[in-house]
Amino acid sequence: TPSSHVQLAKDWLHQRRSKLKPWTDFFKTSHFSRPKNVAEASSRVVKNLEVYQSNYVLIVILFAFTACKLQFFFLMLFLGQGRMYFILSDILKAFTFSL
Repeated sequence: TPSSHVQLAKDWLHQRRSKLKPWTDFFKTSHFSRPKNVAEASSRVVKNLEVYQSNYVLIVILFAFTACKLQFFFLMLFLGQGRMYFILSDILKAFTFSL
């Protein structure tokens, strides 16, 4: 039912929010170092995704939201330019005199 889906979404969001790590820890570059080999690199990636999963989910959601907003903005800009073309062409036709 729709109400159970809404409740599931609310529960999922609450769980994600409770697992968010501080952004200062997320962006702390002093913890960055070059891995010694591929195995260490892959284990670091897995551990990082486990620890900061909610932060990554939030980043993806923000990027998706921003992309949608920009797409809408550019659509409106494009439509506005098209409308301005027709308005200007009507104005130019009004001031054109034929002999």
